[in-house]
Amino acid sequence: MEKTLTIPNFLSVFRILLVPPLLYFLSFNTPHYNWVAFLICLIIIATDYFDGQLARRYGTISNLGKALDPVADKIVVVAAVLYLAFVRGNLPLWFAWLMIGKDLLIILGALIFIAKRTVVQAAVPGKYTLCVVALSLICFLFNLNLLGEWLVLAAAAVVIHSTYFYYEKFLTVLNQATNFWYRVVFPIVFLALITVLGACQQSFYTLNPDQDPNNAVRIIAHRAGAGLAPENTLAAVRKSLELKVDGIEVDLRQAKDSALVVIHDLSVDRTTNGEGRVHDLTLEQIRELDAGSWFGPEYQNEKVPTLSELLFLIDGQCDLYIELKSKKSYPDFSRRVIETLQTHDALAWCKIISFDDALLDSVRAIDPAISVHKLFVGKLPYLPILIDHGLHPATSFSDYRFAQGIALHYSLLSRKIVKDLHALGLAVNIWTVSSTKDMEKLINLGVDGIITDRPDLMIDVLNR
Repeated sequence: MEKTLTIPNFLSVFRILLVPPLLYFLSFNTPHYNWVAFLICLIIIATDYFDGQLARRYGTISNLGKALDPVADKIVVVAAVLYLAFVRGNLPLWFAWLMIGKDLLIILGALIFIAKRTVVQAAVPGKYTLCVVALSLICFLFNLNLLGEWLVLAAAAVVIHSTYFYYEKFLTVLNQATNFWYRVVFPIVFLALITVLGACQQSFYTLNPDQDPNNAVRIIAHRAGAGLAPENTLAAVRKSLELKVDGIEVDLRQAKDSALVVIHDLSVDRTTNGEGRVHDLTLEQIRELDAGSWFGPEYQNEKVPTLSELLFLIDGQCDLYIELKSKKSYPDFSRRVIETLQTHDALAWCKIISFDDALLDSVRAIDPAISVHKLFVGKLPYLPILIDHGLHPATSFSDYRFAQGIALHYSLLSRKIVKDLHALGLAVNIWTVSSTKDMEKLINLGVDGIITDRPDLMIDVLNR
């Protein structure tokens, strides 16, 4: 009769017993308790390593141990993954569903093995899953989020590998090892379903349970209110001010003679009756253009405004979000902008936003007190890669703690991103939203501001 009361089996049981205290200390999310959770993670990793080593060295391998060891691993990993994904929001939901799907598949296989009186040794890659998940948890505990997300991808690869190991054993027992549909098609469909399920739940349509419905979401008029009047014009500014918006967003470029003009595109072609690049035209040439007729005849001869004209009109009635375009095209751009804001005593109600990190750095070097916001397209689904003007696999949102906020495109927003940015103390503004349905979902998600061409529609949504 084989011995079951062995040290390796005790270590496996002890590993299971560590799950409740681990989740308990994780729930506080404070530095002191995070260190305790860290120590528990180290103990879990150590017990997972030594139970097998001791069993092999002292000849105490048992059928109970063969079953108990992987069960302990599964309980620890699944509990940690579910907590991190659904409670703390550190892990992407697709990974949680991958783990759930994997373990349901293995449980089904275990029942088949029991019926066939077959025992399958734990997969070596499966043993690595616990270690990688524990390491990613440690990274999230100490705000090493970028490293943690890459470890999650590594864990996903290990999970898929170990799951397929068990799956092949199932097929062998069922005499289906050479069946193309079972061997190839079903695993692909399984992964596709897990991916879609995780994507649907991770998308911005997910309701944030922490969101206070009474929290006011800031209404920010995109390009001064591009759906109300010609974009980036004084006419659009007046319309938005009449609506009492919380903020107005405009785009700023520098003319050939260094004048600061409010226009989005690199050229004047789309929004005026002229042609040519902004930095090739003087202010006098730009002022001769009609920037309103394209929108409607009532706006004929509307002019491209200067930053000074804009500041004079707004005069602190709302915040002004000034997007600075590429520094490469405009020497001394940042200094001229800051000097103009200082001249109009507008620093307190103006915010500088840009995709260009170099521009934000230059602005902060001139005036460290000015409010700056970093523009992103967003974060790639399933990958810890940020997009602004390019891909940034070595960058995380935590690198922008110097900013007061982050602006993201709504299509790449998720519940986790909002939670992460708020944890960093960053405001979350979303661009560019013109659908009332999307506005409602973003409000429920807990964003701080919505940048929209139609601030009038946003007001209607908030008044419902």
